[in-house]
Amino acid sequence: MKKNFVLLDLLMYVALPLFVWNIMRDYIGDYYAMLLFSVPGIIYTVYRFIEMKKVNTFGLFILVTLIVGTLIDVLAGSSLQLL
Repeated sequence: MKKNFVLLDLLMYVALPLFVWNIMRDYIGDYYAMLLFSVPGIIYTVYRFIEMKKVNTFGLFILVTLIVGTLIDVLAGSSLQLL
């Protein structure tokens, strides 16, 4: 069971965001792709909190980091200012 969680974590935190970044960047631009690729990780972390019914310190750290990163992306206003 834990092996499945590791694979699902890698998929949701690494593979899916990279896929979204590489595919959607051409269609919606760099700035919006940066905002969009953080969404799967945030949703998955919230899902894991609800599913496990306990607070995971590492998961909480990832959630806070993703939310803060997304807020910085939004406040930057453009991909050039973000970089």
